[in-house]
Amino acid sequence: MKRSLFGVAMGLAMIATTAHAQSMVAAAKPVSFGVAGGLSIPTGDFGDAFKSGFNVSALGEIHQAAWPVAIRIEAQYDQFSAKDEIGDGKVKSIGGLANVLYYFPSKAMVKPYVTGGLGLFHNKADDSICDGGCSSTKFAFDFGAGLQFQLTGISTFVEANWNSIQTEGSATHMIPVRVGIKF
Repeated sequence: MKRSLFGVAMGLAMIATTAHAQSMVAAAKPVSFGVAGGLSIPTGDFGDAFKSGFNVSALGEIHQAAWPVAIRIEAQYDQFSAKDEIGDGKVKSIGGLANVLYYFPSKAMVKPYVTGGLGLFHNKADDSICDGGCSSTKFAFDFGAGLQFQLTGISTFVEANWNSIQTEGSATHMIPVRVGIKF
């Protein structure tokens, strides 16, 4: 009898713990802030002249738990080194994006999503790439996909985007691949 009561008590404790953990995951914060970083891969004509670089970003996201749609505002910095035939200079890009995210419905702790948005970027090339240096501020757009991993109190994500900055001549294209954390 004691074993049966002990077994029932342990079973109820496990159910209560599981329910509590699930309620913590489901109660996502409506506003979160985060940071991310990773590899930036230049593509197209930009990729012909520059090597892969790095990116870092800071973001704020508004996401109501019952809705699959979220709004993200993000500041992003990318840096690329020129390929040997171009020189030894760098291109630095800093910008801001306003994105809409769509989280696919999932009861799992891993949520896939797609994203897209508009922004403004300032690109600056070193003197060795452009005589006297050159810079421009242009409109941009992006779209991508990612996976969000919900943890207790925070979430992490892995994401890849395709960014197109509408520079003169051909657009500057890059693919930032990054890992981030939101709290």
